[in-house]
Amino acid sequence: MSEEFLGNYGLLNQNGRMNMNAYLMADRNEVRVNVVTFEGTDKSVMSHRTEYGGQCLLSAMDEVLHYFQSSNVTRVNVTGTKRQEESLYDFPSFREAWVNACLHNDWNNALSPAVYVYDDRIEIVSYGGLPYALSLDGFYRGTSIPVNKSLMTIFIAAGEAEQSGHGVPTIVDRYGKEAFRFADGMLTVTLSFSFEPQQVTARKETLRRKDGLSQNEKAVYEILRGDGHLTLKEVAAKSGLSLSGVKNICKSLQEMNLLIRVGSRRDGYWEAK
Repeated sequence: MSEEFLGNYGLLNQNGRMNMNAYLMADRNEVRVNVVTFEGTDKSVMSHRTEYGGQCLLSAMDEVLHYFQSSNVTRVNVTGTKRQEESLYDFPSFREAWVNACLHNDWNNALSPAVYVYDDRIEIVSYGGLPYALSLDGFYRGTSIPVNKSLMTIFIAAGEAEQSGHGVPTIVDRYGKEAFRFADGMLTVTLSFSFEPQQVTARKETLRRKDGLSQNEKAVYEILRGDGHLTLKEVAAKSGLSLSGVKNICKSLQEMNLLIRVGSRRDGYWEAK
């Protein structure tokens, strides 16, 4: 790339060296963009984390968009003769929130935006407050004052953004002003789910079944959850139960979908949910 090209897109500093924007656009970098899923409605139990960083910011951003577009399940509601589809969350709102998070994030602090998924909502978090001279009312109306004008130019050229100011109003129209929260130098955009995700319902049902287990069932379950490669004779020895009793309990746990046998009876193992 020519120096003129780099200069036109704001990828050079005053000394003619590559700047932070150039680093963000590099094919390889140390920018980490995380999507973290939690069990429940707070951060006490993390389910899994996926990292999309280490590459051009535009590529990482698009991968996150693709993930949430493909995972946005739809529920069909039938009332009389009417059939209505309802998405778990409004994807256009998510897209606006996520692109804005990547674009307007304060990258000088080396902190990346992130997405947190809970049982009942998605939170898109970015760093930095309102742009200078932009009021909260102006923000909600969609007044566009880019924090990083050079990065905005790159996003527009890549077809990822447009300085129309419709992003925030799109979210406000769907989720209200309360979707936005400015605190501790961060902006959090909360998109509440339209209904309870199937995996959340299934997990709650599993917990309900566990709570209903007898003392002996709980003992066998916990032993196999700790080591699924134990034989039933070893489970009987550890639990103090008879072998026939352990077999019956394992069968019952399988019927409750709390225990799965993976592989053959001889070479397989137990997987506790």
